[in-house]
Amino acid sequence: MAHEENEGTGGIPEEGSETALSQDEKKALKKQRKAEKKAAEAEEKAIEKAKAKAENPERGIETMFRSTGKNHIQLSKIADNKANIMLSINALIISVCITGLLPQLGLHPEIRGPLFVLLGVCLVSMVFAILSTVPKVTKGITTRDECDRKEGNLLYFGNFHAMGLEQYEMAMKEMMMDREYLYGSMVRDLYFLGQVLSHKYKLLRVSYLVFMFGIVAAVLYTVWVMETTGHVHT
Repeated sequence: MAHEENEGTGGIPEEGSETALSQDEKKALKKQRKAEKKAAEAEEKAIEKAKAKAENPERGIETMFRSTGKNHIQLSKIADNKANIMLSINALIISVCITGLLPQLGLHPEIRGPLFVLLGVCLVSMVFAILSTVPKVTKGITTRDECDRKEGNLLYFGNFHAMGLEQYEMAMKEMMMDREYLYGSMVRDLYFLGQVLSHKYKLLRVSYLVFMFGIVAAVLYTVWVMETTGHVHT
C-alpha cells in the first residue's frame, strides 16, 4: 500500500520546485529575474535623480538662463541678417536707378515721378534697416549705491566698460557671494536683451513694410504713367 502511494506521488516534484523545471524554463526564469533586478535598479536611480534635482534646483535654473540667453543671441543674429538683406537689396536698386535710369530722364521725362518714388522708398527702407543695427551707447558705470541696492547689472558690458578694474572686480565678487543679487542680475540681463530684440524687430518690420508697399506703389505709378503718356501720344 505504501508502495502504491509512493508510485502515486513519488516522481512528481512539488509545484514551484526548480528541479521540476526544464532547461528552457530555467533560462526564462533567470532572464525574468535579471529583468526585474534591472528594473528595480533603474527605478532606484530615477528616485535618487529626482531627489537630487529637488535638493539642488540651481542646475535647472542655470540651464534655463543658458538656454534663454542662447535663444536671444540667435534671434539677434537673425535680425542682423534680415537688416543686411534689406540693405543689400535697396543699395542694389538705388545703384541701378542712379546709373541706368537717371541719365535717361532727358529722353523719358515721364519716368521722373516713378523713379523718385522708388528712390525715396529705398532710402527710407535703408534708414530703418540701419537704425535696427545701431548699438545703444550707455554710461558704462555701475555706482556703489546701485550695487548696495542690488540694482546694478554687471553682466552687461554697457554697465561697466567705463569702470576701473579694481572697482569692477570688487563689485563682481560681491555679486557672486550673493545668490539673490546674482540671479536678479541674470534676470535683468535677459529682460534688457529682450528689449533690444523688440526694438530691432520693430524697426525691421517698418523697413520691410515700407519696402513692400513702396515697390507696389512705384510699379503701379509706373504703369499708370506709361498708360497716360501712351494715350497722350496717340
